[in-house]
Amino acid sequence: MQSVAIIKIIPIELPFLPTLADYVWDKLKENSPDLSDILLIFPSQRNKFYFRRYLLKASGKPGIIPPTMFTVKELSNLLFERLGEKKGKKLEELERNLILKYVVDSLKIEFWKDLDFLKFISVGDRLLSFFDELQKADIILDNIEELKEKLHFPQKYVENELVIIRRIFDEYRRVLQESGYTDTEYEYALIKKEFKAEMLEDFKYIFISGLLAPTRVESTIIKKILSNLPSELILHSKKEEIKDDLTTPFYNHNRLINSLGVSVNDVRVIGDQSSVIGKDQHPNEPIPHYRITPSFIATGRSLLPTIYNLQSAVHITKLKSQIQEVLYIKEILKKLISIYEPHRIAVVLADESLASPIKVAIEKAGYNCNLSMGLPFSRNLLYSFLSLLRDAVKKNFHYEEFFAFIRHPLLKNAKLNGEDVRPIIYALEKEMIEKNRIFFRFDDFRNEEYRPLVNIIKKFTDTITDNTSFSLYMKGIEELLSLLLSSNPEFLKSGILGIKEFLDETHKLSNLIIREDIFSTGMEKIDFILRVLKDETYSIEGNPFKGVQLIGVLEARNLDFDYVILPSMNEGVFPKRSEKDLFVPALLRKEVGLPYDKERENLFYYYFTQLVAGKKEIFISYVEKEDRDVYSRFVSFLCDKGIKIEESSLLFEKEKTEKKEPVPKDSALIKKLEKMKYSPSSLRIYRKCPYHFYLKYILEIGEPEKIVEEAGPIEWGNIIHKALQKFYSVDFPSHFTRDNLHSAERMLYFRMKETLREILGRPKASSLFDLDIYKGYIKRFLYEDLERFEEGYRIHCVEKKLDEYEIHIDGMKIKLKGKTDRIDILDGKYYIIDYKTGQSVDKKLYNVGEAFTEFQLPMYALIFSKKDFEDIGGLLYYYISKNRVGPEDIMEEGYIPAFRDEILIPTIRELIDPKTPWYRTNDESRCRTCAYKEFCGR
Repeated sequence: MQSVAIIKIIPIELPFLPTLADYVWDKLKENSPDLSDILLIFPSQRNKFYFRRYLLKASGKPGIIPPTMFTVKELSNLLFERLGEKKGKKLEELERNLILKYVVDSLKIEFWKDLDFLKFISVGDRLLSFFDELQKADIILDNIEELKEKLHFPQKYVENELVIIRRIFDEYRRVLQESGYTDTEYEYALIKKEFKAEMLEDFKYIFISGLLAPTRVESTIIKKILSNLPSELILHSKKEEIKDDLTTPFYNHNRLINSLGVSVNDVRVIGDQSSVIGKDQHPNEPIPHYRITPSFIATGRSLLPTIYNLQSAVHITKLKSQIQEVLYIKEILKKLISIYEPHRIAVVLADESLASPIKVAIEKAGYNCNLSMGLPFSRNLLYSFLSLLRDAVKKNFHYEEFFAFIRHPLLKNAKLNGEDVRPIIYALEKEMIEKNRIFFRFDDFRNEEYRPLVNIIKKFTDTITDNTSFSLYMKGIEELLSLLLSSNPEFLKSGILGIKEFLDETHKLSNLIIREDIFSTGMEKIDFILRVLKDETYSIEGNPFKGVQLIGVLEARNLDFDYVILPSMNEGVFPKRSEKDLFVPALLRKEVGLPYDKERENLFYYYFTQLVAGKKEIFISYVEKEDRDVYSRFVSFLCDKGIKIEESSLLFEKEKTEKKEPVPKDSALIKKLEKMKYSPSSLRIYRKCPYHFYLKYILEIGEPEKIVEEAGPIEWGNIIHKALQKFYSVDFPSHFTRDNLHSAERMLYFRMKETLREILGRPKASSLFDLDIYKGYIKRFLYEDLERFEEGYRIHCVEKKLDEYEIHIDGMKIKLKGKTDRIDILDGKYYIIDYKTGQSVDKKLYNVGEAFTEFQLPMYALIFSKKDFEDIGGLLYYYISKNRVGPEDIMEEGYIPAFRDEILIPTIRELIDPKTPWYRTNDESRCRTCAYKEFCGR
């Protein structure tokens, strides 16, 4: 091996890539301007992208030919090809899975042999990863078998599981070899066996930079390079803390250095350490404890030492939800951007599901944002379109899945032959709702107005249900996506991310080598496509010198920022929860030399250290809620240094975030209010929430319509009302007697069933079951009515629309209207009846007082009697429900005049008062079931 100085360290407190760029330029500037025969090896693509910029800056020149740069994976591919192997012969993971599935089926492995291919992929991916991991770690299954008895593993594992894995592995390798193809496992085996340093002699100098935990085979390659070629290994670390100790962040650097046969004492530190914050502090000097001042948002920065004696401002904030977290980040950025360069600010996401909402929030606030991370195809618009189409077809175009599909932005905003699809979709939805069509049927929409939409839906459906070969099927999918995109010119102009990458990925799928017997139907193929794409990601490079950098944890490795925001710092998110080792227990992994759970978690310790060390300001937040783990252990490390956890100082409280200005009334609106006709239900709404009244009756915003698939409480209420209307207006117009009671029972049951079919079309079995339950309530109701009829009561009218009634308020004539469920008559007195099929009405809601909301009965009586209250014999709630069947008279002496004077007139007077705006209710419990809550911000 060369001189011991082949391993160097850039202190963790210094920015790695800028320091590396300065070092490389100083060492090799004589080779300028062409540095293409210099090789740099990095752990990720992002490092290459940023380093190129830093090197150009270090050179001070307008342009240079940059060094050759590879990731570790790209270096492996290069060596594989230089060893004479063809890249085209190397199988994709899916193709490997197909061979593995064939092997498992041929060996008749219990538990797995009956799995269809889609379900098998999850197991197959993990098994193939395990095979690759063994090869990268230079471990064979014999090594594991030698240790299994020594460690006294359970007999079941020794005799069954390990043997099965060995059988599968041997057979898989045999089948792969016979087929003439190779895979990742073979690639590493070949490189381990055949690699010679001379294969890289065309490079004058090699820098292996920023690695953390290379595999054993990768370490062997590094050792050969360092021993035989002009080269050096440069780490981002802290020399005095490189130890064989999992409780320190540099544990993996210790393993790497030891594997190369070098002593940590011989490692040289490079970089200008005079720029390190807190550099002059003596290493043995006690670290002072500082109290963090109140929130940065409110009062600005406070300085305190990090875990590496560095003076940095650290803020830890507890939040109640991810929504709050997004808003909190927005507020932090608002403060930072007003002071610092945006590209020096990074939002590093442990939970990458926050990427989209944070990006939208930043851009809506008017700031530039550069998303620089791997994004899953499952969040791509083309993926969601195919997924919704698949779901709609699988459910036979049930209205819920069908509406979700046709509302997809790529379909809703499409233009077909120059015609907008959106109005056609609205018209089709409206017709399905009005006609209560549970399922979309092509034959139901043959009208010319629907033709463009129906034709394209038919084409899409035929494409994904086609039972052709996989290659032809994929050609159809590509044509489908092409048609969809060509119908969305505005969408293409907007430059939505990931479209080209998605099309490239689907094209790659069309080239897969897949046996035709794997999938028997088109729907199995679309399931397969979506399953594969769900786990795939595409990379976004972005511009590192423009806008706030929104980046993932792994993408942030070795990168340099001044201000770092770390949201979602919950245990289980950072560090990620370790998956259970499926094939080799953790203890055995440790003994044999495979990475185990504690070592994987230690990687996050290093990531965290690199993210916070040397930064000017650090913002950490976590979400405290039941479905989340406690804050990350790394937050605890900072708390141990005296940092306080703060409650958010943002105005998240409901009374602050949701307070809306009341809407005033102008003169034109007052005139409209004078001309309106007021029903009990409209006044009930006003009494509960004036703003609700404003939305419904002034702005005339209708409640969302819906298709009724299964009768709920509202539907059963309507069914009973309509059935009783027909029963008492057609079948028994006045009354029935004990002699024809059974006939009345049969007829009312028939009316119920008839009305149920009118509302639901073809009721589900559950609705018919409910009908039998309501049959019992109706029978009890008829016995109650029989008693009334035997007492002399007769039906006067049912569902009667009452004549309008005028009431004078402050010189204005206000019209009242209403429609009663039923009015009975006895001895010249009228009894106003309102059917109730739900819970009993609370007395405070109909008693005259502050809580009053139930206008129906007293207002019907007022309108019907025309002020002659002596004609009203009673006001009855007639209950027909599980808990109660029978009438309840709520009228007391003087009730109707009191209602008029103390409830009705004051309510209408306030409603038409120009000085009283439309205000929101203070009782937020009423908002829970309100159909308009989205309109008022609650």
